[in-house]
Amino acid sequence: MDRRRTGLERAGVVTRRWVSVSVALDRSRVPPCTESRVKLPPASAPCGPDDAALLQAFCNGDPSAFQVLYGRYARGVYRFCARLLGDAALAEDAFQDVWLRVYEHRREFRGGSFRVWLFRIAQRVCINYRRRRLPEPLEEDPARDGSDGEEDPYLREQVQRALLRLPESLRTVLLLREYEECSYAEIAAILGIEEGTARVRVYRARQLLRKWLALLLQERHGR
Repeated sequence: MDRRRTGLERAGVVTRRWVSVSVALDRSRVPPCTESRVKLPPASAPCGPDDAALLQAFCNGDPSAFQVLYGRYARGVYRFCARLLGDAALAEDAFQDVWLRVYEHRREFRGGSFRVWLFRIAQRVCINYRRRRLPEPLEEDPARDGSDGEEDPYLREQVQRALLRLPESLRTVLLLREYEECSYAEIAAILGIEEGTARVRVYRARQLLRKWLALLLQERHGR
C-alpha cells in the first residue's frame, strides 16, 4: 500500500477526531500555571443582560458588570491567545493585556457584537506579542491542563504541532471557527476581511492541517 496515501488516510481520521473530540474537550481546558498569574473564572453560559448592556453599565460606573463580561469570555480569550501564540508565558501576558485594553478603551465601543470587538482586540494584541516570541515555538500544547481524558495524548501532541506549522492567518481563522465557534460573519468582522475570504481561509487551514498531520504521522508510523 502506498505509504503517502496511508499517511493521508490517518491524517483524515485524526483531523475528524480533532474537530469532533479534541476541540470539544479543549474548550474547557487551561494550563495549570495560570492559577498564579491569570485568574480564570469557571466556565459559565451567557445569561442575564446582553454584552452591550453590561459594557454600558460598566462605563456608567458599575464594576460588577465588567466581572460578568470577564466571566463570560475570559477562558475563550486565554485559549485563543495560548493556541495562537504557542507559548504559555506569552499567552498569559497577552491575555492580561487584552483585558487591560478592554478596560482602557471601553468607551470606544460603538455597538454591535462585543465578542467581535473583544476578539479583534485579542487578535491585534497577539500580533504584537508574536514579534517577541522565542525563535522556536513550543510544541507542547500550551492550553492543556495535563489531563487527557479519553483522548490520545499522542493525538493532542500532533495536532498542536500541526497547528503551530500553519501560517498565522490560517491558524487564526481555524481557532476562531473550531475552538470559539465563531460564525464566518464574526470571523470576517474580527479580522476585517470579507466573509467569503474567511470561508476560503478556513477551508485552506483545514486542508493544510491535514497535510501537516499526514507528514507528522508518517514520521512515527514509518516512511
